[in-house]
Amino acid sequence: MPQVRRRFGRLFYVTIVVALGALATLPFWQTAIEQSRAWGLTRQLHDQNEVVRRRAVDGLLQLGPAASPWVIGAMRDRDAQVRALATSIVASTAPEAVERPLAALAVAIKDPDPTVRAAAIGQLEHIVGRPGLSLESPVVDRCVKALCSVLNDQTPPVRMAVEAAIWNPRLWSQTTAAELERALEFGDKPLRVFAAHVLLHS
Repeated sequence: MPQVRRRFGRLFYVTIVVALGALATLPFWQTAIEQSRAWGLTRQLHDQNEVVRRRAVDGLLQLGPAASPWVIGAMRDRDAQVRALATSIVASTAPEAVERPLAALAVAIKDPDPTVRAAAIGQLEHIVGRPGLSLESPVVDRCVKALCSVLNDQTPPVRMAVEAAIWNPRLWSQTTAAELERALEFGDKPLRVFAAHVLLHS
């Protein structure tokens, strides 16, 4: 009796092609899902409920660099509360290349809302503290100059954030020293006292 040779049918080959195509597009779908989630979470930053806002912040932090473009976008929101929340996590969600977050922080540090400015100072300090970042890096120089630009800020939360950041040895430079020396002459009384204290103990 002759052997019957079984052959795969057309449906089998179509299934294989579809399965391979689906596997090839998995990275695309993963990216699409992450981007969709990041968009949704930045929308939740507008929620009136603080618990919802905090959960949204936590979710964006978990997404990390995938959320970075949406966080940077939220830093331009009309709502100051949203801008402050987004600014407070921009460095933590930034990819290895910090050019875009740094450019966004350069704008945020001049924001009319003091909460946003204070958050920007903390994030500049966060960027400077990144492992492997050389003190000679242009990134550090830009962070120092941005910090010095708000040294004369009259708003208490901003001034407190600046004063805390100044003590960070990675933010100390000739630029910082020059700005503090200038503050001794032109700053208001609290700033002159602070500048003298820092210069004496640096």
